[in-house]
Amino acid sequence: MTGGQGPPRSVSRILSAAIVGLALLGGVFVTLLAAADGGLLDRPIQRWASHRLGRTVTFKAMRIQLLSRHPQMEVDGLSIANPSWMRGSVADVARLSATFQPSAIFKGSLEPTTLAVEGLALHLFRSNSGRNNWTFGQGRQAERAFGPLRHVQRFSLAGRVDLVDLQRKLRFRARVTHALAGSMPLLLEGQGELEGIPLRLAARGGPLHSASVDRPYPFVARLTDGATTVVARGTSGAAFDLTEFKLAMDARGPNLADLGYLFNLRAPNSPPFRLVTVAEGNGARFVFNPLRVHFGGSDVRGWIHSDHMTQRHRATAELWSTIWTKEDVRAVLAPMPPRITARSLSGAVPREIPSRWILPDTAFPIENLRGLDLQARVHVRAVRGYSLPLDQLD
Repeated sequence: MTGGQGPPRSVSRILSAAIVGLALLGGVFVTLLAAADGGLLDRPIQRWASHRLGRTVTFKAMRIQLLSRHPQMEVDGLSIANPSWMRGSVADVARLSATFQPSAIFKGSLEPTTLAVEGLALHLFRSNSGRNNWTFGQGRQAERAFGPLRHVQRFSLAGRVDLVDLQRKLRFRARVTHALAGSMPLLLEGQGELEGIPLRLAARGGPLHSASVDRPYPFVARLTDGATTVVARGTSGAAFDLTEFKLAMDARGPNLADLGYLFNLRAPNSPPFRLVTVAEGNGARFVFNPLRVHFGGSDVRGWIHSDHMTQRHRATAELWSTIWTKEDVRAVLAPMPPRITARSLSGAVPREIPSRWILPDTAFPIENLRGLDLQARVHVRAVRGYSLPLDQLD
C-alpha cells in the first residue's frame, strides 16, 4: 500500500462503518416496532405517558401494527388519573383508534393522521378553594389545549362530560360528539344545576383538530334558565376556554337580575327585558359595547367596562336613554330578588300609593353597591311618572 492510497481507503472505511451503523440502528428500530406490535412495550409506554402528563396513565390492552402498509393503533380501557390530592380518574376512554403514515413512522414520528375516541368520560372537579383536576403541570401551558391534534386530518369523538364546580355551586352533565366533517362538527348538549336550580345548555363548535387548533375557536350556544334564554355566537381563544372571547349575545327573560346570577356579574332587578350586546373578555376584564337594553317601558344604550382583577369590582359606563318610567326606576332600585324568583318572575314593583312628596322617600338599597367602585355617566331624555316632568336628565 502506498501513501497515495491511504485517504481513499480511509474514506471508504468510514463510509462502510457509517452504513453498518445505520443498518444496526435500523435493525434496532425495526426490533422496537416489532416489540411494540407484540405488546412487549405496554408497561414502558404507560410509564412514558405518565411521565409526560404528570399523571398515572394506564390501559387494559394495546394493539399496534406499525410494520404494515397501513400502520394503526388501538387502545382499550385508557384511563388518566386525577392529581395526587384526589382519588379516581379525570378521563376514561373505552377505545382510542389511530392511523399513521408509513413514511412518518420510519422518520420516527408517531403523529396520527386519523383519530377516533369512543366512550369518553370526563370527570371534571373544582373545589371551594379553586383547585381543579383538569390543569396539567404548573401554570398555563405554552402548548394549546388541542395542539396534539394539529396534524390529525380526520377526528371523531363520542362521550360525556361531568362537571362539579363547588366554587360556583354548579353541577353539569352533557353528552359530547365530534363528527368527521362539517364546519361545526362539535355538539354538546346537557343539563345541570346552578345553586340547586336546573338549567340547560346546547352548543355547537368548530373542529378540534387540523389547522383549526391555531385559530380562534368559533361556537354558538343557547343557555336556558327557567324563563330566561341567552343565545351567544362568537369565538374564544381556544375550545372550552373562555379566558378570552368575543361574542354577540341576545338575552331575554323576566328579570335582568338572573343574568347576574348566571354569569357571576352584577345586574339589577328589572321588569321583563331584552338585552343585545357584543361582549369581549380577557381574563377578569369584560367590555360590553355596544349595549342595548329594553325593559318595561324604558330603554338604555351605551357601553360598560367591568374589571374583576381585585376583590373590589370596578366598573365604568356611559349610558343614554330615550325614556325611563317611574315604575322601571323603582324596579332597578329595588333589592335584588333571589335567583329562584329572578329566573321566572318579573322584578317589576307594584304601583305605590300616591303621596305628597315629589320624589319617593323609600330607602336606597345600598347593599347593591357594596364592593363596587362604579363611575358612570347617564343621559336620559325624559323620565315619566313623577310629580314633576324630568327632561334632559344627566
